[in-house]
Amino acid sequence: ALRKGESQRLDGRYQYRYTDPAGKRHTIYDVDLNSLRQKEKEILRLAEIGIDYFRGNISLRDQVKEYLALKQNLRYSTARCYSFMVKKIEAFPIGGKAIISISAHDLKMFFIELYESGLAFATINKIKGLIKNSLELACEDNIIPRNVCRFKLRDYIPDDTESIHALTKEQTKSLLDFLVNSRYYNRYYDMFEVLLESGIRICEFCGLTEEDLDFENNRTRIRRQLVDGEDGSLTISELKTDNGYRTIEMTNVFRESAQRILQARNPDSHVSIDGVSNFVWL
Repeated sequence: ALRKGESQRLDGRYQYRYTDPAGKRHTIYDVDLNSLRQKEKEILRLAEIGIDYFRGNISLRDQVKEYLALKQNLRYSTARCYSFMVKKIEAFPIGGKAIISISAHDLKMFFIELYESGLAFATINKIKGLIKNSLELACEDNIIPRNVCRFKLRDYIPDDTESIHALTKEQTKSLLDFLVNSRYYNRYYDMFEVLLESGIRICEFCGLTEEDLDFENNRTRIRRQLVDGEDGSLTISELKTDNGYRTIEMTNVFRESAQRILQARNPDSHVSIDGVSNFVWL
């Protein structure tokens, strides 16, 4: 005996048609009537708490993309990081699974798989944060009843994050002594001196041009970074945050090393990347 909204198709499958609160008609199918009625029951249960069953059928990867579409004017490095995380989600079956059917257990197993594939805890934690925020958006839009990604990652995979410690004076001296006495690595001595004296990132150092060095006032302007593009080529990128744009003091050691770097450049080398040229380090 078929209930209201139920019918059987010519191919033998059962179907159930209903109208959502917005007045839109939907149809679900199943070869088994009991299974179909389980879906009907879930539709009615979710409707009672204001959740649209069909909107919840959006895949996890598409929901993540919906969330990222709201983030405008992302810096190059941030956008590239998000792109990496989306690819990881797409590479596993959970990426194609409907968010309404994803459980906390599914996500925990996914993160364990990522860890076993060789990803570090910190990287997996970033992916977890992206998924959590994406599902939070789905909760706000009444697509799912609750966010199943609200758990601590370290309860399920070991936190292998190592603390980063600055070099001691003794370690710095040992490093520089090694560089200056090495037949091969001594070419990098002045570069390391600049990095150690200024504290700038390597990508910021590679993005320095001669115009950024103000020897008259002993100042250096940090205005850009040189990074790897997605196709493997070099590209000029904005700094990660607005606070990254800064002017720093040029110490005597920094000044002398920078001048030696400029003097050692091949005058016939002309490198231009994204309209920027006259780089300090070639």
